[in-house]
This record gives sequence, C-alpha cells and structure tokens, in this order.
Amino acid sequence: MQNSEDGCIRYLMKEMDPSEEVEFEREMLSDEDLLIEVECLRQTLHKLGKLPEIQPPTHLTDHIRQQALQTQQNRLNHNKRIISWFGKSVAAVAAGVLIVSMGTYMWPVSEGTAIEATTAVSGAGSTDDGTTPWVDRNDVIRYSDQFQQAGSLEFEAQRSNSMKKLVRVEVTEPWSTTRPQVQLTGTSN
Repeated sequence: MQNSEDGCIRYLMKEMDPSEEVEFEREMLSDEDLLIEVECLRQTLHKLGKLPEIQPPTHLTDHIRQQALQTQQNRLNHNKRIISWFGKSVAAVAAGVLIVSMGTYMWPVSEGTAIEATTAVSGAGSTDDGTTPWVDRNDVIRYSDQFQQAGSLEFEAQRSNSMKKLVRVEVTEPWSTTRPQVQLTGTSN
C-alpha cells in the first residue's frame, strides 16, 4: 500500500474495502509518519465538519442555472437540426428511388408496329465461318420503338425500306445441341 495522501483520505472517508482497510491499519502501526498524517487529516476533517453551511447568493445560482439551461437548449436544438436534416435526407432519397422505380415501371412503352413477315433475316444458309443466322420459327418479326410513334412519315419510310431488304430463308439446318450463335447483320446503303 502506498503512503499517499489519497490513501489517507480514502481511509478517513471509509472508501476502502475491508481488506484494504485492514492492510492500511497494519501499515499505520508500522509507520509512525503515516499515523501522524492520518491523525492530522482527521483533525482537519473534523474542523471542516463544524463549519456552517453558507448558501451562495441567489443571483449567482440563478446565473449558473440560466447558463446550464441555455447550454442544454442549444444542444437540443443542434440535435433536432441534425435529426431533421437526416430525416429529410432519407425521405428525399426514398422519394427519389420511388420516383425512378415508378417512372421505369410506368414508362409508356408503345408496341410500335408489329411487323409480320414471311421472312426471317437477310442471307440464307451458313456464312463463311460456319455460323447459321437466327431464324424466327414463328415467321414473325416484332419491332418496338418507344421513342418514335407509329404513323409518322419517317417511321413508315424506314419500315417499308426494312421490309424490302428482308429475304426468306430457304435453307434450314437441323437443330443442334451446341450453343446457338447469334449473328448480327447490317447492310450498307
């Protein structure tokens, strides 16, 4: 145990565990300086206990109370602003996600014009590298454009030009178990 003033004060204020208290009393018996220090502090504590209680001036306690209330109110307002900002941010993000998802769900996708043809794709048979072009088994090619409305002159001109370029596939190969390949073709004007 240390011979410190803290140990003496803890002993006098009865803040030690019973085992610490017994050990400290043994040390006081063996160390006369420690015993003198404890007795001096005991006399000081006894004198302090006889002092009258003095109430602080009311204007001082009121001022301290006002400062404490103002500090507490400032902290509450600050916390409310943070919570409000966070809540508004979360609500804005949720609204944005909702608007985007509803917009993509509700976007008016016009079917355009379903172009029925008795042809599949241009070029019949296999190409030079051995791939076979895709063939529409239902003999129907569906075209949908969500940005151009059907019936416009430009749209109708493009559709009729595309229809003229389609050629019926006469040669078909039996279905194979290998992975089908898609061949994209284009024409130059």
